[in-house]
Amino acid sequence: MTTFIVPVDFTEIGDNAAVYAGKVAQQVGGRVILMNVYESIPAGIDGTPLVNDPEARHEVRIIALEKLKGRLLAMDPQLDITCIAEAGTNLLEHIENLIVRTNATMVIMSVTEDDAVEQFLLGTNAINIVNIGNVPVLVVPFGAAYNGINEVVLAVDFEDQEHVLPLDRIRTMLAMFNPIVNVVSIVNETSEARANIEEKKMLLQNALSDFTIDFSFVKQHRFVEAINEFANRKKADLILVLPHKHSFIASLFKKHSTEKLIHHTSVPVLALHD
Repeated sequence: MTTFIVPVDFTEIGDNAAVYAGKVAQQVGGRVILMNVYESIPAGIDGTPLVNDPEARHEVRIIALEKLKGRLLAMDPQLDITCIAEAGTNLLEHIENLIVRTNATMVIMSVTEDDAVEQFLLGTNAINIVNIGNVPVLVVPFGAAYNGINEVVLAVDFEDQEHVLPLDRIRTMLAMFNPIVNVVSIVNETSEARANIEEKKMLLQNALSDFTIDFSFVKQHRFVEAINEFANRKKADLILVLPHKHSFIASLFKKHSTEKLIHHTSVPVLALHD
């Protein structure tokens, strides 16, 4: 069964990601796992434990999760929603373990407007979550609302001769929503990889033959700005990116960059690893 893991922290931003996930699950017939990871024993400035009642702390978190669950069920009483609260300090580790236990399809996470590229929930670096790698990670920007996924921008580096496009994973992910696919690639004006570009374009076109697909090539040095402008022009509901290692996504999350794709767009970004 299609399963979406949604880490939440009971903030408005985190709740928005949960609502978004609920609507996605409603569309595709999947289930939602709301998870919260909390510090086992909060301590004061001097390190002295403030509360030492694990059961009570767990119960408080479950109650909060159930309240959020109720909000999602108000949208659709038929939604399949599970609540999980776990004590710990490493959110990434808990997410990875839950992925294995539940055979999850995707992680849907929120990011704040101000520190989207730096912190998520318990201080875990957002880049680490996005780079989990074994499942796609959907980042829901601050204020994003779900209105269906009908137009997708697929950002592809056709000039990359080192990596093979994950065609099966791309096709499987798109089949979940059956959108119009707008493939965009940023190319250099002096590119010497024209043959490789045409070959990859043909492979992608054949793999996505069941979809309405359009190809665009943009001559722009500033990747983030170009993709953002293209997505806005297409009124995209989702930007699908294909990070290989850390360099691609890291550039999107770089602390001092003025071109932060997730920070400057209301379009959700789905990272699909090969």
